[in-house]
Amino acid sequence: MIDATSVSDRDAPTDAELASWRENPPEATGRWQPLALVGSGGQAVVWLAEDLAAGQRVALKFVRSQASSTARARWIRELRLGMQLQHPNLIRTLDVIEAGDELIAVLEWAGGGSLARRLAFEGRQAPEQVAIWCREALGVLAYLHDQRIVHRDVKPSNLLLNDEGSIRLADLGLVDELDLPGRTPLSSAGTRTHMPSEQRLGGEPQPWWDLHGLGVTLFQLVSGGLPPRDDDGTTELVAAPLRDQLERVQWLGDFIDRLLEHRPALRWTDACQALAALERTP
Repeated sequence: MIDATSVSDRDAPTDAELASWRENPPEATGRWQPLALVGSGGQAVVWLAEDLAAGQRVALKFVRSQASSTARARWIRELRLGMQLQHPNLIRTLDVIEAGDELIAVLEWAGGGSLARRLAFEGRQAPEQVAIWCREALGVLAYLHDQRIVHRDVKPSNLLLNDEGSIRLADLGLVDELDLPGRTPLSSAGTRTHMPSEQRLGGEPQPWWDLHGLGVTLFQLVSGGLPPRDDDGTTELVAAPLRDQLERVQWLGDFIDRLLEHRPALRWTDACQALAALERTP
């Protein structure tokens, strides 16, 4: 699992590769001194590093030189978007470095780890805190949707926390730019446990896919597990079984249900609508 920033776990590295990376950290890249290996995937590794000039910690994502051309193109696209997009709850891409065949991204460091890590070590989270994270996550998703961008992989491991405990959305590797001229829609990539049944079938991405991923994530944070699905793979509504756990924030169960709602006439079309509804919630 990647906490500092999201790296694909497809073709995960072997134990020997991981041991080699830990024992042989990359040399300092100018002003950045790698400190510790914090994440690894088939195409990239992530190091916690010290920015020697600014005196702060950052995440260095090294895209491996042997990465496929397709993977490299995906990383470049992600980094380009990361440099363009600016929101308080989005992991910032601070710089991009090309060193020979290696591509290095300098990213904001989220020292609080991921919500997946919180779940793994602490289990269920306090509903009042989950409500705060819900508002923050919807804020950054509304920003993306307003830019006609669908994240497509909203899940606990892509929702990081800074040192103050505020949400930082990570991993733009699967985003789809809906109005990009000549764009070719991506396949049904993503995380199957968090995608709605229609996303599994592929086709034209919808901002609602991100709302569904957030709904599954919120249910996990409150309950400690994944919501049930019916025989067709459609996520079932969950407000009723959550009532005993939500205590003073009963509205959150109904809100999660609306995020998971698969019927087009009843669901919010994007995070802008969902955030507006949340702002009206007492």
